[in-house]
Parts: sequence; C-alpha cells; structure tokens
Amino acid sequence: MTAGENDLASAHAPGCTVVVGAAGDLGAVISRRLAREGHSLVLVGRGREPLEELHAHVPDSRVITCDVTQDDDVARLAAHTGPVRMLVYTPAAPTAGGIDHASPEAILAAVDVKVGGLLRCLRSLQPAAGPDLAPVVVIGGNLAFDPIPDAATSGIANAAQANAVRQLQETLPHAGWRIHVVAPGPVETPRWDALAAAEAERRGVAVEEIRKSATAKSPLGRLTTTEEVAWAVAALADPHAGALHGSTLLLDTGRRRAIP
Repeated sequence: MTAGENDLASAHAPGCTVVVGAAGDLGAVISRRLAREGHSLVLVGRGREPLEELHAHVPDSRVITCDVTQDDDVARLAAHTGPVRMLVYTPAAPTAGGIDHASPEAILAAVDVKVGGLLRCLRSLQPAAGPDLAPVVVIGGNLAFDPIPDAATSGIANAAQANAVRQLQETLPHAGWRIHVVAPGPVETPRWDALAAAEAERRGVAVEEIRKSATAKSPLGRLTTTEEVAWAVAALADPHAGALHGSTLLLDTGRRRAIP
C-alpha cells in the first residue's frame, strides 16, 4: 500500500461513486460530470499520474490505483472504498487488429478486461444500503451488436460483456445492485483518432477518408461526443432509471438500423 492509499483507508465516506478507468478519454469526462452533480468520487485506474491529474480538477475525489485483471488489486480496492453509491465501469478492450489475425490470447485478454474485471468488481465492492438499488453503469460499444472484421477484440469483448450483463440482471438485485450498459458508437476522442490513423495507414488512404466514412453512417453526420456519454451515465444515477435495469442504451447517433 502506498502512502497515498493509506490516507484513503482512513477517509471512507458512505455512498461514494467508483469510476473504474477514470483517467481515460470517457472516464475523465464522466467523472467531471458526476462531480458537478454532487457525487463523491473514487477515481480508479492502473496509472497513478493521470489519476492525480484528474483528481486536481475534480472536487471531493480520491485516487486508488487498481488493475482490474488482478484479484489482489480488486480486493485492495474494495478494502479502501467503503459503501458504493454507484459503480461506473469504463475500461476499453485492448485492440489487436482484425479477426483474421488477432491472436486468441489478445481476444481472451480483452474479454478479461471487459467481463473478468467487471465481475471482480461486482463480487468485491459493497453497495451502499438504502431504499434504492445502487446503479452499475457499464460502458460497452456498438461493435457488440454490429461487429466489423477489423475490430475483433472490441467486438467480441463487448458482446461477451453485453451477454454477461443480461445474466447479471437476474442476480444483482439480490445483492443490492441494478445494472445498465451504455453502448456508444464511435466517440470523438483521441483514442478514436489514433485508431482511425492506424486504419488509414493500413489501408493506404487519408485519415479524412476514414472519418468521412464513419460520419456518413450516422443520420446526424457526426460521431458521438464524450459529453453525450457522460450525460447518459449521469441520467442512469437517477432512481427512476431502475426501469432500465438490464437494458442497453445505444448512443450511436442513429447508426444501428436493426430491430430491436
């Protein structure tokens, strides 16, 4: 345990909101939105430096480093967290190319992040007692439902996560949780820009061609924004969102046309 984490152990506050992957492109925006709405945040991630940078701009927050693929790390997270008002699970699946050459090991590693890490957190963290179930909001992705050959790890891991959530909806209420998936389409982030650049290089085309193709698939002619994802997460904190237990919210600006 580091000195900073030792301080956290004595600073438990009931009803904290845990954001896993808080320093990521989506996690940081979600964290700032929840902080503005009065949540007392525990910022969780693998690297301390980016978490500390976020912590400096998010009032009433604490920092805990944790690798969700490691049982001991998640157990330590739970020991230093206290009762949880809300859990937001944002880790992205690591990328490893298309289905024709992504290694089985890379695909399994992605599933461990998206599903294994989520299960470890749910089995270790304790929801705060109260009249309402504590919300769990999982950031998935539309590739779970509309897979493409060039994104094997993301598609398979997000599909596995969506299936896991459907199974968890039956058991979690007995443990004090309700659960939701927010599944964005392509989101305007530095990560998307990097993936688009890699795809452009692989195909030997300009990055702008990749962006034009991505935005053309949306009736709105644009990508989803990080603020839109943060809005959806914050909305699911409302007790009235219990009616959406087990559901997936597609934030894809109209890309998906299948029914349902």
